[in-house]
Amino acid sequence: ALVEKAKTLMMTADWDQALESAGRLQQQEPNNIEALRLNVLFLLSRESRCDAAAEKLQELVAALQQLEPKNHDLVMSCAQLFSRLAGRHKGILAITSSMMERVTHLAPDQAKYLTELGYQQVLLGELPKAEQTFHAAVAKDEEDVRALYGIISCRVQEGNLDDAEEQLEFLSEIQVSVGKSPDLAFLQSLIAWRKRGDVEAALNLLNETF
Repeated sequence: ALVEKAKTLMMTADWDQALESAGRLQQQEPNNIEALRLNVLFLLSRESRCDAAAEKLQELVAALQQLEPKNHDLVMSCAQLFSRLAGRHKGILAITSSMMERVTHLAPDQAKYLTELGYQQVLLGELPKAEQTFHAAVAKDEEDVRALYGIISCRVQEGNLDDAEEQLEFLSEIQVSVGKSPDLAFLQSLIAWRKRGDVEAALNLLNETF
């Protein structure tokens, strides 16, 4: 009941009451995953206390390994959430990337975990390593579009714009039947700006990402 109460209070932005419920829950169950997740979320999104969040995240990692050692999707969801809220904080990203590295070792045939590890490496600025990881994901699943976008994103950031544009055109042709995705529009916007300096086209493409 305390878990659901804490979640409901968080969704209504009543953080004080949500944290109180999470605190009571942790008193009863020190390794409660939902309470730990809520604490990390609060420290990152409400207080921007990244160092404190990193410490609490380590507790969450230990709890996940103890209580949910085979729940790789749960680990990935935590790594995704907190890495995107971390503001490039190296301590947080070091933890979230290590979470995904462990998952890829435990489930080496799952492309989606390799793809997420690649995005973690991008956030760390490890572009060559990230590109290798995305290629490994595509080798597991040729239809993993997020991994393909990841490869192109790395090449854009590395300045290989001609190569990136060529791959993006090929990918956009493949995706005609499903319509343009926000990721596709965003990468096209980056190329329009970085390669041609076309601010208007870049902004128009950015509008398509919303």
